[in-house]
Amino acid sequence: MPQNASRMYTIFNNPLKEGEATFLSRRRMVALVTGLILALATLTLAWTYGQVNANKTTYLESLANRMTLQATARTEVVNAWATERLNAGNAFAQDGRLQSYLWALDTDPGFAQSNAAAQHRKDLEGLLSDLVNTAGLAGAAVIHGTQGPVVQVGTKFGWPLPDEMAVAVQQVYASKATQTMPSIPWGEQLVIPVFKPVQTLSGVSEVQGVLMYLVPVQDVFRRISSPAFLGQVGESTELVQATAQGYQWLNHVGQEDLKPVPDETVDRLFDLHPTLTGNGYAYSLAQPVPALPWLHVVQGYSHDAALVPVRTYAFNMYVMMGLAVIAATLLVIAIVARYSSIHNRALAAQYQAFAQHINNQHQLLNGINNTLLDQLTLRNADGKYVYVNPAFELFWGVDGNDMVEHA
Repeated sequence: MPQNASRMYTIFNNPLKEGEATFLSRRRMVALVTGLILALATLTLAWTYGQVNANKTTYLESLANRMTLQATARTEVVNAWATERLNAGNAFAQDGRLQSYLWALDTDPGFAQSNAAAQHRKDLEGLLSDLVNTAGLAGAAVIHGTQGPVVQVGTKFGWPLPDEMAVAVQQVYASKATQTMPSIPWGEQLVIPVFKPVQTLSGVSEVQGVLMYLVPVQDVFRRISSPAFLGQVGESTELVQATAQGYQWLNHVGQEDLKPVPDETVDRLFDLHPTLTGNGYAYSLAQPVPALPWLHVVQGYSHDAALVPVRTYAFNMYVMMGLAVIAATLLVIAIVARYSSIHNRALAAQYQAFAQHINNQHQLLNGINNTLLDQLTLRNADGKYVYVNPAFELFWGVDGNDMVEHA
């Protein structure tokens, strides 16, 4: 068949290439894969975020419970320590020798200058020394009326007493009840002043004198920081007291450790607050000491240290979920690629079958045109020849290809 004859059937013998045939399908596949990956990543991120928050909530609840147990244990230690000293002072205040000495001072104006009084003072000094040594006190004294300390041991009591201490002595005489004061600096240490009434022998409820003793605060610090109560890294135990000037933070020793703290430091539940030192934030709670209600044990845990397990868990979770998303993405891509490959091969086979069918039709038409005796021509809209059959070429003695090319 002449070359120009084949042009009539070119359109039937040029099936779409495989890439062109599957272009729309591949675009849909890309959109589908992208959507699946985004949906998977979003769901995974939301689930992981929920798990991290749930873990943080559970962890903080366990931390609050553990800190409550720690604070309760330390509060019990401080309360036992305070009760022990209050009871020791109460026992001494009820000693008959002390009561008889003060009764004699009340009833005999000349007793204070007698030899018997001197012996009594010597005996009481021995009793006070025993009290100071056994109870671990910084000092003790017996005050009679407005005359100041008549017997004192362990420390020098000036007279008149500081205003707050003088008020406490007056309250003991008026209320006939023990009075305690918040810690004050005394020399090189912090002490808790305690004032106990000493009553008459006759059974009449009269206060003859006041037993005053000083309890060093550093002793209780040693007790609540003993190895049995050591907490984890970032955990701390502090003592806070309520004073007329507001709340104060007690530390180990020295006047410089009486620092003011925010009011919300005391009587608060487990929550995140500024640290007492003001250098960060801590989860903390406070419990009052029953024997000394103005004294509070504050249990704290550094915010940064507390959240280390939470952050570690969050990091591990996000890493694992990220790897899971990557693995799932690769799996989806592999499945889609496999499906696409199978789909492409199926399309290619269909187009090849279609092309073969067209070729068969082409060969059939070529055979008919080549053996047809009638002259056959095709012209376009401009009247130019686009095809002539061999019968036309033979009859007119022309080359059909030249007619088509120079039409």
